[in-house]
Amino acid sequence: MRRGSPATSQGGGVWVQLQPDQLEALDAWIEKQANQLSRAQAICCIVKSRLKGKPSPNRSKLYSKSQLRDALQALRAQTPISNRLKKEKDDDYRKRLIRWAVKNSKSRSAREVYNRLQVPEWILWLNEAAGVSTELIKSAKSEMQRSETRQQQAARVRNVLQWERAAQLLFDKRSAPQRR
Repeated sequence: MRRGSPATSQGGGVWVQLQPDQLEALDAWIEKQANQLSRAQAICCIVKSRLKGKPSPNRSKLYSKSQLRDALQALRAQTPISNRLKKEKDDDYRKRLIRWAVKNSKSRSAREVYNRLQVPEWILWLNEAAGVSTELIKSAKSEMQRSETRQQQAARVRNVLQWERAAQLLFDKRSAPQRR
């Protein structure tokens, strides 16, 4: 069987080499899609969705607190690293984070909510559930353990797991075109 694009393809071919953590993130993104895509199809979807709107480095500021709530409710990925940090087995980071973000946070944007979080375990969970690479999650956990106060721990975790990456994983997957 011949590999590559079909003979009817009108576009030019591009060969892209991805690092292991990028492949892991791509595969995680693919798993979250409604229809199973090949890696090539997934890359095409991501490129289309990114080129659709005008590129803006501040795009992640546009998401509201309610959009963050909806994105958090949709997260269903396994989170083995952040689960090991739970003091009680039935602790539900998703519910607690949603409750805090919507009811208690005075922040208006999703970005503000994220940057005001003072619970490092929630930040780890959010990123792990959104599909950030295991390597980065472990790195953030390691940074967290180097501080004593919760505020310092949260700041260290956010230094590794920045909002822009989390926003891309939380929100861009919804705008990517689905193959039917």
